[in-house]
Parts: sequence; structure tokens; C-alpha cells
Amino acid sequence: MLVIEIDGISHTFEDASMRDTQKDEALMSIGFTVMRFTDAEVLRDMDKVYDILCSWLQHNKM
Repeated sequence: MLVIEIDGISHTFEDASMRDTQKDEALMSIGFTVMRFTDAEVLRDMDKVYDILCSWLQHNKM
């Protein structure tokens, strides 16, 4: 079970970051893996994001 988050600049603010942490902890406590990427990573280096996701999928086959 994988959650992929694409975060914009608003996630760099302390209050948003704290909410993200709480949400991630809640999801992980019920068995999810949370992977976060910035919108800049997705826009500028999609190949890297793709490779990371493929690697996770390879290692977590069900």
C-alpha cells in the first residue's frame, strides 16, 4: 500500500509540514508507505521520480 504525495511550496511552511508529518504517521500506522516528492522534482527530474517508484514497486511485490 503506497501513498504518493506531490508537495508544492506551501508544504515548506512549518504548519503544513507538521500536518504532513501527522498525516504520514497516521497512514504508516495502518500499513501504508508514504513517498513525498516536491513538485519541482516531478517537473524537473521525472526520470528520477519514476526510478524511485519502480524500485519501490520491485522490492514490494505482493
